[in-house]
Amino acid sequence: MARTSDFHLQFQEFDDDTTVTFDDPIKSRKQRSAESGFLEDETDNVTLNGDDKTEFLSDQRKSAPFWTFEYYQMLFDVDSHQVKNRILGSILPWPGKNFVEVYLRRKPDLYGPFWICATLVFAIAISGNISSFLTHQGQPEYKYVPDFRKVTMAATAIYSYAWLVPLALWCFLTWRNRKTTSLVSYSFLQIVCVYGYSLSIYIPAVILWIIPSEGLRWCSIVVALCLSGSVLVMTFWPATRDDKPRITIAVMTSIVILHILLAVGCKVVIWRAVASIAWTVILLPLTTALFLFLSRFCLFHPIQWIVECVSLLTAPSTIFSLVVLCGVVLATGFFNLEFYTLVPSIPCSRVALLGTVLHPRQCVHSLVYCIMGMLMMWCASVIIGGRYSTIGSPCKLSESGELISCLNEYHLFLLLAGAFIGYSHSFLGVVQNMYYVSFQPIEQYNYLRFKGSLTMVVKCSVIQALYSARNFTVLYLFFGYLPKTWISSTLNLQIDSSLQPLDSVTGLLDFSLLYHLSISGTFLYLTWYITVLLFRIYVTEAYSFPVQSLFTEDAEQCLPKVLSEKNTLVMKFLALQDLALLSQHSPSRRQEVFSLSQPGGHPHNWNAISKECLSLLSELTQRLVAHQDAVASNGRIKSLSASSDTKSGSSGSSVILGAEDLPETPRPNMPLRTPGSVFLKSSMGGMHGPLTAPFTPDLDSPFSSPAIRRLAGQQDPHSPWFGSVQSPHVMRRGPKLWSASTESQTNGSPPPSPATLPSPPPANLKPSFLTQWLQNRREQVKSFLAKRVLIMYLFNKLPEASSQALFADSQAQIWALQGLSHLVAASYSEDQFGVVQTTLPTILSFLVVLLEAVDKHFKLPHASSKPVRTASCVGDSTYKTLRFALRAALKTAIYRITTTFGEHLNAVKISTEHRKRLQQFLEFKE
Repeated sequence: MARTSDFHLQFQEFDDDTTVTFDDPIKSRKQRSAESGFLEDETDNVTLNGDDKTEFLSDQRKSAPFWTFEYYQMLFDVDSHQVKNRILGSILPWPGKNFVEVYLRRKPDLYGPFWICATLVFAIAISGNISSFLTHQGQPEYKYVPDFRKVTMAATAIYSYAWLVPLALWCFLTWRNRKTTSLVSYSFLQIVCVYGYSLSIYIPAVILWIIPSEGLRWCSIVVALCLSGSVLVMTFWPATRDDKPRITIAVMTSIVILHILLAVGCKVVIWRAVASIAWTVILLPLTTALFLFLSRFCLFHPIQWIVECVSLLTAPSTIFSLVVLCGVVLATGFFNLEFYTLVPSIPCSRVALLGTVLHPRQCVHSLVYCIMGMLMMWCASVIIGGRYSTIGSPCKLSESGELISCLNEYHLFLLLAGAFIGYSHSFLGVVQNMYYVSFQPIEQYNYLRFKGSLTMVVKCSVIQALYSARNFTVLYLFFGYLPKTWISSTLNLQIDSSLQPLDSVTGLLDFSLLYHLSISGTFLYLTWYITVLLFRIYVTEAYSFPVQSLFTEDAEQCLPKVLSEKNTLVMKFLALQDLALLSQHSPSRRQEVFSLSQPGGHPHNWNAISKECLSLLSELTQRLVAHQDAVASNGRIKSLSASSDTKSGSSGSSVILGAEDLPETPRPNMPLRTPGSVFLKSSMGGMHGPLTAPFTPDLDSPFSSPAIRRLAGQQDPHSPWFGSVQSPHVMRRGPKLWSASTESQTNGSPPPSPATLPSPPPANLKPSFLTQWLQNRREQVKSFLAKRVLIMYLFNKLPEASSQALFADSQAQIWALQGLSHLVAASYSEDQFGVVQTTLPTILSFLVVLLEAVDKHFKLPHASSKPVRTASCVGDSTYKTLRFALRAALKTAIYRITTTFGEHLNAVKISTEHRKRLQQFLEFKE
């Protein structure tokens, strides 16, 4: 045995350009100290620098037990120079440098990771509050209250990621190190230190969120994700590269996916969307395995088929394809979050639908889905293998004896099919309103909803894949030579003339090709449909808001405050849904609604809730009246004074009766065009006006129908017949159904003042010759285009489109009706202070006036006709029957109140007309 005195320290001089390469594994302490390539003191190459001395002395020092204070004191024994270098090394990763070998060596610390995580937590909370303040600044009803719950959520997510993920990774690497002794191992503290310092780049990225630019926020988070992710990949690649390929790919994939989820969790506020994406990623291996078994199906050799498929499940190519598919699923989830809507977009003409499809935003969406379709189809072709695996394949020998690569048309066929399927999915998303998210009338658990819809999703995926395969096959038959020629010339791949080309009938009559095309298309559609389904399930899940809060910071999350939310539509819908549920099933929460404030004794909760519900009903009533006036006047614009006089009639006065505290929604001064929604997401550019109306006839359009122009009777102000009664031989008058003006005169209201009628212009004002010539030419162009069948086909209104667009957001009014009626009915026995009785006349007046407007609307053409059942199975078409659901909910609400109060309603101070209408409900004659 050698004596201790035989060991001598020897130092060897090395060049300054010695570096630690990316491929070098962790070596012994002697080699590492010799090969560490940043000696700071270049004047003396024989002596160790300060960091090496500290490292050498720390190795010789006896470590203290972990239960003592000295043990943890060593983990925080680090100077600012070392922390600065480690932060810079994590922010600016350099290829070939291992973070552990270059910056940590054998002295990891917890000082940097702890304070980096703490700083990131507070940066997220502060940036989120400032961003919320800047978004709502200028709104009269907004009162800034800091949201301290963001600190709790951010701290839970970040510290869990910084400690639990390193713990799981350390356990796995330790287990693999025992299986394979040649692997490089890291200690638990080293892994924690790497993960902690890798989060430092997120601090400046989070600070940039204060700037109100969504594109800048996403760019900052993507840059931070790439930089910090590269640090993790370059650090842990040497520890896993010598293991089995599938284990290596699985470990690196898990590291990258968890890091992406953290970055997404920092950016996305709607955690439900994150949960839906996470469940889609979890289900992806199951669908991929099912696709693998079906793509390699062999009827005559079942045992060999099963064994081969099981072995391919753990192949590196399959695991790598699974990683790419996870990225596609994440991108699909982000697009669902960005494009979803709670109020469907209903084009009222074919040209409006064409404009939606050709919108730049929709074009970008289609382009991204084409790319994602090609990526998914490339993964599918790699999983299938065989002749579909690569784009190039050796086909023949050259004169020098070398193999020449030829274009693999089967692989190209599947890639182009993926792009076509991606565009088809994007196109159908617009036509079938696939991004419309509707709430279920009956609440179910998420698992039961997914289980009940899974069969329908699989069926739709198969049917749509067959349709897409048929359409793409026909398209490739006629135009397949164009991409084939361009790709072969671009990639310098020859076309094998010995094989049958696929852009021919005989080449496409390949059962194996068509089978794999259909299976691959089904896999693509199934993945996208499952993502959409899970997103709908999680977004529409019921949430219980507190009616009142004892703490100031939680006041913004209370039900009365959320009901008045104008920037986040989904929060408003969830609050209305919660109001409808609590009014039916929660007596204790109803007592909170009926309670009085202390001190003061004011019914603030009831006033806020009833005010918002009645405001929604008032908006719908005014939209209906505006639409009915437009139809009654056959598309002509009514003057503002006439509209005001009409509003002063009995209907208008009955609405305002007893509602002095309610904000009055202004009437529109001009016909309103096709609405997107009554409420819009803040990401779409803020709120539009509170009133929206369906598409009204555009009489100034050069493509308007001659019949519509004759019915409208729009006259030229310079015409000699302007302001006079015309003969039916001069202008055919359309049948005037009814209007608010005639209704007000019938009810005894004064007719509009003659001063409101337009007066003829002075006779001395005559148009110039140029003006008359231009007007004549415009009329000639209009008449010429109006005779063209294709023009009329594109610009004619679609049946029922106006009625569907008018009731597109009626789900909010349905919940408001249910909540108000149940609360009013419950107040008969539960309202101890009589807070509901003060507003009961106003509520009854609003309900009766809305019922009159709805009844009149159903007398219009196409309003009462049932919608045609469409073949769409994933696109939600429930919005087509919302007007029938609203009418049923309105009558049910009135019946609920009348049957509860009975003859006591005779003591309520309402107008005589409304009392007569309520009497019909009391006698069950409606």
